[in-house]
Amino acid sequence: MKGSQKQRTSVGKLDDLSHFDLIEIQKKFMEAFFRQ
Repeated sequence: MKGSQKQRTSVGKLDDLSHFDLIEIQKKFMEAFFRQ
């Protein structure tokens, strides 16, 4: 049980990272869009 709980925590961290990357990509896209 402890092993599966540890896995779930690492997956949660991974999801947070990908969500943060998505926001950064959106910001860069919007910056490029407004520059045109």
